[in-house]
Amino acid sequence: MPPQTKGDWERRKFLKTSGAVGAATLFSGHVGAYGSNDTNTLAQQSDQSGTDLVYATIVAPSSIDPMKSGDELEGIISHTLYDGLAGYSNSFPPEVEPGLAQDWQVSDDGKTYTLNLQDDAQFHNGDPVTAEDVVFSVERMMRMQRGPSWMWDGVLTPDSATAVDETTVELSLQKVYAPFVSTLPWMFVVNRNQVTANEQDGDFGDHGDYGTQWLEQNDAGSGPYSLQNHQTGQRIVMNKHGDWWGQWPDGNTYERVVAQLQMEVSTITGMMSNGQADMTDGWLSVDTYQQLGNNSNISVSTEVTFAPFFVFMNTQVEPLDDINVRKALAYALDYDTALSDVFVGAEKMVGPLPSAMQYSTDDIPSYTQNMEQARQQLQQSDYNPNDISVTYTYVSGLTTERNLGLLMQSNYNPLDIDFEVRKAPWTSIVSQSSNIQSSPQMFPLWSLIQYADPDALLYNMWHSSNTNTYNNGSKYENDQVDELLTQARTTLDDQTREQAYTEVQQILAEDAAALFVCNDVSRWAFNNRVNGFTNNGINGYTHQFERYTESQ
Repeated sequence: MPPQTKGDWERRKFLKTSGAVGAATLFSGHVGAYGSNDTNTLAQQSDQSGTDLVYATIVAPSSIDPMKSGDELEGIISHTLYDGLAGYSNSFPPEVEPGLAQDWQVSDDGKTYTLNLQDDAQFHNGDPVTAEDVVFSVERMMRMQRGPSWMWDGVLTPDSATAVDETTVELSLQKVYAPFVSTLPWMFVVNRNQVTANEQDGDFGDHGDYGTQWLEQNDAGSGPYSLQNHQTGQRIVMNKHGDWWGQWPDGNTYERVVAQLQMEVSTITGMMSNGQADMTDGWLSVDTYQQLGNNSNISVSTEVTFAPFFVFMNTQVEPLDDINVRKALAYALDYDTALSDVFVGAEKMVGPLPSAMQYSTDDIPSYTQNMEQARQQLQQSDYNPNDISVTYTYVSGLTTERNLGLLMQSNYNPLDIDFEVRKAPWTSIVSQSSNIQSSPQMFPLWSLIQYADPDALLYNMWHSSNTNTYNNGSKYENDQVDELLTQARTTLDDQTREQAYTEVQQILAEDAAALFVCNDVSRWAFNNRVNGFTNNGINGYTHQFERYTESQ
């Protein structure tokens, strides 16, 4: 994924472990500029009768144009206002479900997908959803090259979609792409007539700005909710779309969803405690969630789904270019303390894939703390332990990353390794990572999953084509791994894919390509009156408001 795109996804995750005070300070300037922090004022903005769901978050979307969806909140808003060609189940691990495409067939060569659209799908303005709208949406997505478009780089072009008839679409792929169906929930469909009627001057020829400016204050979707109001940086109000083609659950579904944006942490805790907010986002500190959980009216979801945490080691600079030094660091880390004191409730990672991910295996080298083995590895290296100097760079303000660095420092001191813990802004780490020599020797990263396929993690993080991005923070280059990753994404044969991904996991573990620390806990707080929330592990599809009901 391009750094400027994935940076948005990751930036939201980094906020999760900021301290409550730090997060409040970080966003207080924005809140003051865009909206009130007075909980009574905010409460008056939403219906207190129980028909509203109020979602309180410390962040705000940079855009609500679905073709620009770059982070989790933008994904949540996009699939609330728009329908994708497919969807994700509310279960974990998630399964791909029909969306605007009620079913699909794939050609024998794996390069042509024929999608049959829902017969009764309507846009919010009453227009039927047609194959021509899908053709326009694919063209718009791939010409704009924003948001989720990275998923189809080299796979789709602006001309890949063809309308066979009113409700049948043919998608022609440039090459076989095994995860293709898993990415279809991100191909949102917009109303062609509405968008083209509201295009202004822009960079896309006859289409001008492709309606992007208009779509910041309006929607052209067919999703379960329609846009009532967007006050940039302050709130988004969405109304239930009564003619939605999908199935609403039995019970008291929400007539309106109100997203309160860029809230101070103290304001969120107050609104949740007073019942003026129904749900929080997932970016608060562990202490804040624990505080909220002490309220008998509030539940906190603490599930381990897909949130792997790695510490990259730059394999192309001294002394981490030596596999024995990397293995020594892997053996010396106290994983038990990391899991009990730093990542409370997390699951230890065996290798580069979370255990619930398809094709994951535990039949690979696994590192646990063994100081004697660490010393033996150092003795086998080309470096004198007394001459080894390593710097770990964490994101400024993130206490979890800092605390892990301090733990690592205490673990590595007995090995006589000079281990420095340093902080830097995330933007600096991203910039430095664009060059092998300037990239930090070691730095941590949470990786969020946008589609339920190993390709979402392994290709972006370990293929050499991504060496000059922070995704491949270890600057790892291995021809065999490249070949296996390419093979796995360009075949539909399940056995071939499993064998390829198993080999990749084995090689990465044997090479100690990174410290595979843990699969972290994902946390959200919600009022007990809210029913239907489950964490499916897909970034941007965690909150599916159309599946929630409220207890009477």
